[in-house]
Amino acid sequence: GAFVGWKQGRDTLAHQRNVCTRLLQHWQKSLEASVWAQWSSNVEEVKRLRRVAAKVLTVWENGRLSSAWARWVEMADESSRLRRVGAKVLAKWEHRGLSGAW
Repeated sequence: GAFVGWKQGRDTLAHQRNVCTRLLQHWQKSLEASVWAQWSSNVEEVKRLRRVAAKVLTVWENGRLSSAWARWVEMADESSRLRRVGAKVLAKWEHRGLSGAW
């Protein structure tokens, strides 16, 4: 009678608790897995953005360096040209007296 009914009720309740506990554990593990996957994805995105930023910075720095180098080369070429022209003018002035004697 009463004991059998009580035992069946207790067994049913224990079974329901067990099912609910397993379901909650499954949900918790799923949530943890989802959170972990999202965190991992975010970390990879941050790493990717850092690599992109480093490349952009490198290109920008190289562009500045390249521009400065180009200006220096241009200035050096112009300085060299002016020295050659100056040397020619000076040579003509020095030899002007000699060529006038002929």
